[in-house]
Amino acid sequence: MRSTPLALVVALVVTVGQPALADSTDGLYLLASEHTSPVPAALATHTPQGPRYVVPGARLPSPEVFISAQDNANTTFAVGVQYAHPPGVTTGDQCTRAILRFGRETLVSHGWGGDSDSCDTSFIVDAATASRIATALHVTRLDRHPIGENVVGTFATVRRSYRVGEPIEVVLTMDNPAGSPSVAWVRGGANRGPRDDQFDFTITRDGRQVARLEAMNFGGLSQMDELAPGARDEARAFLAPWADLSQPGHYEVRCSFRTMFSPAGVDPYDTTTGRAEHWDRTFTGTIRFDVTR
Repeated sequence: MRSTPLALVVALVVTVGQPALADSTDGLYLLASEHTSPVPAALATHTPQGPRYVVPGARLPSPEVFISAQDNANTTFAVGVQYAHPPGVTTGDQCTRAILRFGRETLVSHGWGGDSDSCDTSFIVDAATASRIATALHVTRLDRHPIGENVVGTFATVRRSYRVGEPIEVVLTMDNPAGSPSVAWVRGGANRGPRDDQFDFTITRDGRQVARLEAMNFGGLSQMDELAPGARDEARAFLAPWADLSQPGHYEVRCSFRTMFSPAGVDPYDTTTGRAEHWDRTFTGTIRFDVTR
């Protein structure tokens, strides 16, 4: 198994250069002002807060645009745009929101940021809107496709019986069958807290559900672990942070583990084609054990 460090936070930055646009007004603009009612020179748009009217500022020349799916079903897309610092901007914290115009449509960015060299901004859209943007700006809409679907996940405990107070650890074993492509999976990213929330457990004792313990999750660092053809890997978690297991009885635990697969050797967050090389997987299973005095 080979591990490659992977940052948890993903910035939406982007890729390809632009040929001539389909419409003379298509492109990226700074956001000069935003209003809840019409004003001169304002363009109508819709935001999560309802209808808005935005006044475009300077047009930003030669932005780089990247459109990638955010879910396996290819229903939600991120449109990431990167552009050179506008006049007067010298640091990333001076970057601001932007407006994307394509055809007769106008969008206001959901997120924005930057660094010492450039600014970036992002828009979250549905599949149909992503296709219209791709056509207007002459870029490719990158859809997800299955990756790591052959990997088999199995949950188990080390033993079938425990004494009250003994730690009970769940082991997820992942097997990549011989002849399958090499893949890499995300380990971590939800373990900065009292438990690893890549796992989730619903626990019953003698047929009655055990109350779930609440816990905060502050994210965490993650890495990509490679799984070659015929190879095996595992992830582990103790059950105590999810429920009180101090009472004797017969326990049944419904287990799940969320991760993401990418082809081995591909950085899923690079700024060329890697952002579409994702495939979310949730492994599920049930384990049973007894707790005695």
